Amino acid sequence: MVTKSEPTVAKIRSQAIDFGDRVAELEEALEHQTRISQALREIGQALGTTMDLDQVLELILVKITEAVDADRATLYLLDEGRAELVSRIAQGNEVRSIRLALGEGIAGHVAKTSTVMPRSKRSNGIVWPDGSPSA
Repeated sequence: MVTKSEPTVAKIRSQAIDFGDRVAELEEALEHQTRISQALREIGQALGTTMDLDQVLELILVKITEAVDADRATLYLLDEGRAELVSRIAQGNEVRSIRLALGEGIAGHVAKTSTVMPRSKRSNGIVWPDGSPSA
């Protein structure tokens, strides 16, 4: 025989499970924000101790890549004199650099036009550095 209290107990158990899931989500979000805060703190400290732009940019790339748990990060700097984008790419502990002409690829197009490219247009007619059209 089912009593009136049984559906209430099942409902309470379900809510407790939902609550536990929500707590886990919030703890994960807090951990993520803590990693980002730590990275920004370390970058700020480095800005106060060095004037070497390459060292600071490398640190920014490495720390932000770690903070957001990415496998790589790219930072683009505009070289107006050469009309190029110079990218700094951090993957693991390795940092390397490549150059793109303004207008080349998505990043080059955005830098040349100073406009954001909507997601729906990102594959329309943009040519990649190797000369191939984007997919």
